[in-house]
Amino acid sequence: MIFVTGAAGQLGTALCSKLADACVGLSRDQLDLSDCAAIAALVESERPKVIINCAAYTAVDLAEDDPASCRQINADAVAALAKSATKVGALLVQISTDYVFGGSTIADGPNHEDSPLEAQGVYAQTKLAGEQHAQTCPDHLVVRTCGIYGHLPQPKNFVETMLRIGVDREELSVVDDQHCNPTSASTIADAVIALIDAKARGVFHVAASPPTTWCQFAREIFKQSDMVTRVVPITTEQFGAKAARPRHSVLDTSKYTRVTGKSLPTIADDLAIYLATRA
Repeated sequence: MIFVTGAAGQLGTALCSKLADACVGLSRDQLDLSDCAAIAALVESERPKVIINCAAYTAVDLAEDDPASCRQINADAVAALAKSATKVGALLVQISTDYVFGGSTIADGPNHEDSPLEAQGVYAQTKLAGEQHAQTCPDHLVVRTCGIYGHLPQPKNFVETMLRIGVDREELSVVDDQHCNPTSASTIADAVIALIDAKARGVFHVAASPPTTWCQFAREIFKQSDMVTRVVPITTEQFGAKAARPRHSVLDTSKYTRVTGKSLPTIADDLAIYLATRA
């Protein structure tokens, strides 16, 4: 049995669709991750073989004003999952983020799994803490990824935001100094399954390539969608978000390819499949 927490989210939905009857999807209604006792009770009674934790507090800016709630979901709940997974001998798969590389620069090159970590802001710090808690489970797999966008009835992601706003705007300003690898939930779900099948353990990066910026990605979205919206590059400072964003969180995925024997798609191809399969 495979447990998938955060089953109503973008990645959880994709995983549950692909795993079908092999998994039990746990949304917030089925498992309250703010209740560590409930986590222990469910895991230790049902004894799953694998727990894939897709649940996360992802409101990056709101987290600056609500650190306790963010830490409860992104760190404390992972500690409880790790403890219970250890008791029942389960594999714990923790989904993490490129935000742990907040101190990286272009000069450092792509971030490898063992590159120096520097989490800036509440969201990033709690996700890094979640990684560390997950690694206390003897049988663990930490998967870092970036810019998840996936299918939901009312998805909230960068692609959908661009498409929604772009319909009514001739011009948009988008940050062009944050280098990253936006990746579809479907691609990440396939990669997580491939890592599990390969009996991989430890930390892995999963992301589309080559690296881009949010400005460049927005232009690709409009190009593939036959929209004429003009995208104007701006700096992180001009955008003025409350929480810090990584300037160079590009993920190197060569370890994933080496271990699984599988390649990951280009950003353009990944986006094309997503756009072609939108409801």
